[in-house]
Amino acid sequence: MNEGRCSSCGAPLLWAVTERGKHMPLSKQTERRRFVVDEHGIARSVVTYEAHWADCPNAALHRRSP
Repeated sequence: MNEGRCSSCGAPLLWAVTERGKHMPLSKQTERRRFVVDEHGIARSVVTYEAHWADCPNAALHRRSP
């Protein structure tokens, strides 16, 4: 993942790529360690982030009109 900053609020970001190949900004400050259990009952630790548009105070400026 690439690091950057939000162009409107300046928050630190991580840039991920979705399954469809779209770039998605993630809020670096929302990093959480969680556990995921697979179908065999094996728990694995994963790191998760919130999408930046969920906590950016200026998210409306970046939305595309339908």
